[in-house]
Amino acid sequence: MGPDDSNVDRAWALLFARWLLGLIFAMAGFWKVFALGPLQHASGMFVEAYADSFLPAWSLWLTGASIPVIELAAGVLLLVGWRVREALLALAGVLLIVTFGHLLAQPLYSFNEHVIPRSALVFLLLWLPRSTDRFALENWLARRRQRASSATTVACLLALALVPVSACGTADQGTSPEAELPPANVETEFAGDVRVYVADRYESVRQLAPDTLETVAVLDVGLRPHGLIVSPDHRVLYVTVESTNELVKVDLATHEILGRVEVSLVPNEPTITNDGRYVFIPSRGAGMCDVVDTETMQVVKRLATGGASHNAYTSADGTKVFVTSMGDDLITVVDVATLEIERQIALDGQPRPVALTGDLSRAYVALSGLTGFITLDLIEDKMIDRLEISIPPETPVPPLNTYTHGLLMTPNERELWVAAYATDTVYGFSLPDRGQFAAVPVPGGPHWLALHPDGEPLYASLESTGKVAAIHRGLREVIREADVGEGPTRIIAFRTGGS
Repeated sequence: MGPDDSNVDRAWALLFARWLLGLIFAMAGFWKVFALGPLQHASGMFVEAYADSFLPAWSLWLTGASIPVIELAAGVLLLVGWRVREALLALAGVLLIVTFGHLLAQPLYSFNEHVIPRSALVFLLLWLPRSTDRFALENWLARRRQRASSATTVACLLALALVPVSACGTADQGTSPEAELPPANVETEFAGDVRVYVADRYESVRQLAPDTLETVAVLDVGLRPHGLIVSPDHRVLYVTVESTNELVKVDLATHEILGRVEVSLVPNEPTITNDGRYVFIPSRGAGMCDVVDTETMQVVKRLATGGASHNAYTSADGTKVFVTSMGDDLITVVDVATLEIERQIALDGQPRPVALTGDLSRAYVALSGLTGFITLDLIEDKMIDRLEISIPPETPVPPLNTYTHGLLMTPNERELWVAAYATDTVYGFSLPDRGQFAAVPVPGGPHWLALHPDGEPLYASLESTGKVAAIHRGLREVIREADVGEGPTRIIAFRTGGS
């Protein structure tokens, strides 16, 4: 059974679970609303039953009359697959209220017949990304929007190839011949396009407008996309997909999927060689790094890069690939020419993102549990500095101990930007002295960073609030923010069709 079959099976499983839960609540809500009546439901099951409790009568009337309507509405939404997340959260609230009521009346009440089965279905449907449920109305509409967007883009590009004046815009008919634009074509128009893509762990990959951050396209590559890397000619996007354990190859001109290949378990952040021949994919589930030939889209080698291999980076000169291992606290250095492991660097902690200097003399590395970064001497393969940002002692421990997750070094290697998930702040440090010059508050769990190809702005994905923020490095403030999904993580920005 191939990956496509597996995706279809998951979609059918989700459809069954969604319809089962929808029928349970829709039928119960229908009876309570139209046969019993909301007020009678409130009177008999809430007001009279809890008259002797500490709960005020108005709260009993309000809750008892509202629950039937909520159950009916949420059940219907689940059946059609529209606003599924909102419906599930509403039903989760109903289940919490029911649990509280039963425990208030009978502290040792058994929940195995009513609450637990429904709660299990709610949990399952909330936990699994919505993009898997391809039969849901909301996902069907999203695919229609995506196809319409892609079709419009292709039509515009074809028009540009056939006529001097863009069919997608207007031109001044009185312009002199000397001022007229040269005949446009797909190649030249595509080459000047600035693209921003963000992976959403609960949905798919979104293309954002670089100025407004509005979603302009959705790439249906599969559920739980993790890492993004663009080819050296900026014409192809490669996406790792955790749910199907695949590397997906996407044409940036049309968003057509050009190929997919199954890789090792839980593929994470990939990198590509400077000639575009190989993509290296760390496997967090298998403790290795797969090497994929981009022409044949086949795995040609697997390297033992350590447990929970997480992120991969290609050196500026293209001779080395660096792969981090969270399980064994290692950075593995691979020789690109031979596809063999050259050496491994032991660290005092779990490596997360890495920023490499062009001359390969230094590496700046984020570690689990550290708000800040360490500096590695890559000549001696040893740590020479540990920079820790002071944070309040009551700061909650973030998921997976990820105090710092995003690192971005500017092309001139004079600035290092640090996304601190724990403090909701993006910090700026000067290099090579590592002096802090900026601390930009960005609420929402800053996860990953990307830089506009012109140098402004700096993009930060905000995982916990479902947003992306644009930070002006010069002003050191957030200049724009937009909702982009449920859990945006890795983000990438580049100009298409050129290096």
